[in-house]
Amino acid sequence: MKVYPDILLHAARNENGGAVRLWFLAKHFNAGGCGAIPNKAFRQYVINDLKVKRGTYDIWLARALHIGIMQRQDKNLKLAGYAAAAVIVGCFRLGRGEYIPLEKFINKGWLAYVWATWIKSHKLENRPISRRTMRELSGISERSQRQYDKQAGVYSHANYAKDTTRPGSQGMIEYINEFEQDKIKSKAFINNGEITWRLPNSYKTKNIKEAPKGRLRRINNQLQDLLNNGGRDPKSGDYMRQYCKSDKQVKRAQKNIRKLGNKDIEVPDFIYQLSDIKGFWHAIPA
Repeated sequence: MKVYPDILLHAARNENGGAVRLWFLAKHFNAGGCGAIPNKAFRQYVINDLKVKRGTYDIWLARALHIGIMQRQDKNLKLAGYAAAAVIVGCFRLGRGEYIPLEKFINKGWLAYVWATWIKSHKLENRPISRRTMRELSGISERSQRQYDKQAGVYSHANYAKDTTRPGSQGMIEYINEFEQDKIKSKAFINNGEITWRLPNSYKTKNIKEAPKGRLRRINNQLQDLLNNGGRDPKSGDYMRQYCKSDKQVKRAQKNIRKLGNKDIEVPDFIYQLSDIKGFWHAIPA
């Protein structure tokens, strides 16, 4: 099934992982793409065919309805679009969609495979990249990254660089480590008579297939339009949750909301301040 890992990672950090997993299953079930699915038939599909526990389904659905990613519409469930879902969970831009095995997505350890799809989605395979950089990009701690790599079978390859233009002497090593370490970000050492230093690892995923690019550009354009509109759908007028990274962004979003109507309008509580924990952003759950 096709997923956008950015949406899933943000949802998991906001404690909405189950709700968004159910929404992706609904998208997969909605092959026609009409935007609404029969509630009863979808419930039977998830519980009977996918073997998800009845209580788990009810919790996921209640949470999905609460955050607005799914809505009841008579006997149907109305599904939010990809751009709207991204706003709801706090994404600012989506990477490419990827295919993930359905059995991996519904079982325990699903987040590890979503992590693997995120690596592939952002074209980080087979290129040196540090754990710290991936933490800053994804919000996933370095400890969790290692755990997910082990669970999903992500292969890491050690990389080294050599300097053959200078003599591999101990004096040159000491000079580089004292005056040039900021440039290479790693201590130099001698290997086979040559100056060598460690580079970040590169990574290779398995069992992850790249999905067609499809409407990614249009989805990201819609996402930016929603964010610029204060998190309000210009067609329906509905407010959606919007996560802000700073007090300045909160005030800007509030200002944009008031521009849409009366200046005395009460700002809805869908804006949540993000807090910086251990060097990366976590959203405060709704």
